[in-house]
Amino acid sequence: MPQVRVTLKCNNSECGFERERIEDMRDLSLDIVEGCDVTACLTEYFENTEVSVDCEQCGCEGARKSGLIDTLPKCLMLHLKRFRGEGGGAKGSLTMRKGSELVTFGKALDLEGLCVPCKGAGGAGGAGGSNFELKSVVRHVGALDSSGHYVTDSLGKEGEWMNYNDSRVEKREESDVLSGAVGREAYLLMYERA
Repeated sequence: MPQVRVTLKCNNSECGFERERIEDMRDLSLDIVEGCDVTACLTEYFENTEVSVDCEQCGCEGARKSGLIDTLPKCLMLHLKRFRGEGGGAKGSLTMRKGSELVTFGKALDLEGLCVPCKGAGGAGGAGGSNFELKSVVRHVGALDSSGHYVTDSLGKEGEWMNYNDSRVEKREESDVLSGAVGREAYLLMYERA
């Protein structure tokens, strides 16, 4: 099972208590920043962030949370958080809107800088490396979560990209799969260890 090592460190400089825990990782849900690439989204996901939690040792409120991948998966699923709640109308209703920010991604993804060094990674962590190859992109076409359509571009065994759109299956150029138009609709990116 792929795992992430999460570290919490007390903000009280006199205490500095640190606690680590290992969490199972099924997928990573990434916040999107306009014009970023998927590596930047991953880096932000694992970055040092402020959390509101009481220190187990001194009782002070506030800690910094950070994480690194502890055990690499064979298959990595990245969920790009495109849908956001808006509203709070007269009845407190919430409307979901889809963001169309550009997220660029490549055919290859290297997670070395985001690892502990990882179990199962190349070098000190073992055999296998931290390199991944893009195998599939699930896109959401439409503006809302309740109205839209999902299509998939997947890499076949012969190395050809195919587009799956309901009952229609068509060949697709790799350059089209990696284009900015797809980057504005990409919802799930699926990578496999190279």
